[in-house]
Amino acid sequence: MKKILPAFLAIACLSGCSVMGPKVPLDLRPGQGAEEDQLHLRALGVNRFQCVKDDQGYYWKFDGATAKLGETLPKKDEDVVAVMRVNGRDNHFTHRDGSFLFSQKIDKTQKSYKPEKHLSRARFRVAQSSSNGAFAGVRYILRVNTRYGMPVIPCDSGNFNDYHDVNFKATYVFWR
Repeated sequence: MKKILPAFLAIACLSGCSVMGPKVPLDLRPGQGAEEDQLHLRALGVNRFQCVKDDQGYYWKFDGATAKLGETLPKKDEDVVAVMRVNGRDNHFTHRDGSFLFSQKIDKTQKSYKPEKHLSRARFRVAQSSSNGAFAGVRYILRVNTRYGMPVIPCDSGNFNDYHDVNFKATYVFWR
């Protein structure tokens, strides 16, 4: 009986369990709605920074980002479900079905476990979206499960005004 029960549970789960998305920290959740009902897409992207200087000294200034999103990490073009482009504070997501999202404002952030290396978790408020398709009705975009994305080389007089591209991985949750 001990060996039969785990096998039965595994078979039952395969026939009726849904695949859950990433764990979203409670303080990033925008409100009601079941997490598993949201659209989860994995991203491979590049953040671009420029080494600049102000009266406080040298620092890396965020300049923009691009990413390919898929149900799994997109390794081939056919795996890409959506693309993201960030110019300054403007975030644009376009789905292959033609639907789109536009977000400008970070609503809330939460530091990653290594903020000097990994992007922060964030919640973005959607300013505009298409009326149909996969992105219809999305009100928030959550960035979770972040890996990398922050410059780890110093910004100093040796690379002043230079650009530095940093690869990242993340999961984006499109919350209705």
